[in-house]
Amino acid sequence: LFGELVGSTVKNLTIINADVTGVNEDHNWAAILAAKVVNSTFENVTIKDSKLVGVQKTGALIGYVENDGGKETKVINCTVEGLVLNNHDHAEAGSTGGLIGCINVGKATVENSYVKNSTFNLIQKSVEAKRANSELIGVIRGGVVVSLLNCGVEGNTYTCTPDTWTAYYEKLVGGNYNATLIVNGKTIIQTTESTNLTDLRGSGVVDFSNGFNNTGDPNSDYIQVNEGDWTFENGNVISGSTADYGFIVKGGNSTATYNNVAIESKGGGIAAADGGEVIFNS
Repeated sequence: LFGELVGSTVKNLTIINADVTGVNEDHNWAAILAAKVVNSTFENVTIKDSKLVGVQKTGALIGYVENDGGKETKVINCTVEGLVLNNHDHAEAGSTGGLIGCINVGKATVENSYVKNSTFNLIQKSVEAKRANSELIGVIRGGVVVSLLNCGVEGNTYTCTPDTWTAYYEKLVGGNYNATLIVNGKTIIQTTESTNLTDLRGSGVVDFSNGFNNTGDPNSDYIQVNEGDWTFENGNVISGSTADYGFIVKGGNSTATYNNVAIESKGGGIAAADGGEVIFNS
């Protein structure tokens, strides 16, 4: 419908039986509503029983979000239902989601929005986070802060070739390439070799499914909760040094909960100080 929207608001719109095919070329963005969006708001938009084909940065509502000057794009009460979504077989195929393909730079809030009863036949040509696909949002990247509040997917049939990629956060976000994801008020961190966990504040979840070893850098060879309620889960962790603990929890308002975490420490194991609380569930 729109090639690009800048500083715009779209409200109270329903699109039914759309059929959109993006051109099979490099750097192609495709969407049923808006291919590219900058600093805009979408509220009460529904897309039903439609078809979409793109290369990358492809989503039914928005293909590509690129905010300007740290500003924000908002998606509120938007639903995609009965969508059939495909990628062209192209060298850049990926960055595709049922709602939004890719979100880059600034801030984005997605609230009370869903993808339902849809069919995905996707291709991801590169095993990189910046090319990932998912049922809600394909990729978040470029330092963007993305907040999801009460969003979900249900009743979808999802196929992606190859099928070896593990989504960054459940079925909601396919890949995280240097971005921050907050889900229902909690920061979500899936660790990589470069993740720094020395000053955790607020509240969140740290997922160690990829494994984690921070002992190579003396400036970040420990994990420390300085404030808030944090959960650590699902994996093997090597942390700490002969001069320090692997995990440290400090302050009367700090809690660290461990679910299915195996810890190997090069020094002390876990320390709680100044009223910090540690909870072991497994």
